[in-house]
Amino acid sequence: MSVRFPLVVDIRAADRAAPHDVRRKQVDAEVDRLCALGAAVIRRPADPGAGHYGVTPHDPEGNEFCVA
Repeated sequence: MSVRFPLVVDIRAADRAAPHDVRRKQVDAEVDRLCALGAAVIRRPADPGAGHYGVTPHDPEGNEFCVA
């Protein structure tokens, strides 16, 4: 039996008060950078205009994380 613990890393690299469209571009740029390093996107928001934008990728070992 294996036990999986979620890893939560909260790195605040940008201003959270930025306008939604600016923040979305920042998130997309970071996701692109991470994908170039081996991550793969699992989920993108169905309604990106809902006031919160986050993308869920996973690293090469399959560990999911959120970029928001």
